[in-house]
Amino acid sequence: MSRALRAGGWGSVPCVVLCVALGCSSEPPEPNECPAPRAAFALSLSAQDGELPSDTQLDVTFSAGREVFALAEPGQALEAVRCETVVEAERVVALSCALWTDGPADVAVTATGFNSLRQSLAHEVDDCGVRTVDVELELEPKPESP
Repeated sequence: MSRALRAGGWGSVPCVVLCVALGCSSEPPEPNECPAPRAAFALSLSAQDGELPSDTQLDVTFSAGREVFALAEPGQALEAVRCETVVEAERVVALSCALWTDGPADVAVTATGFNSLRQSLAHEVDDCGVRTVDVELELEPKPESP
């Protein structure tokens, strides 16, 4: 009887090892965490003629208040409106802005020689919260007076 137990005992070891090996996976588990916080909007502002005037202003109104980005004051410390200039041949041809509004926003843009621009932006939400919406705005030149 001891011989049968020994044979059965050692014979089951490969089965146990095989069962454990099959139950383990070398692939990492799927991440269930959300990405880092995201801006509500990724806004790109350009002008039809190619260059933004130095007095271009982006006025953003949202639930927590209002912030104004002025191209003439690029170093200003804003919390929700974070813009960078896009420069080509030493000319500012666009603004690339992250709008951290955590919800909808109203945007107004003014610049000398261009029609004022106003747009209401609707935010989007997914399982992780605010999802970034891409927005492209283009300033149109004012019609020339006769």
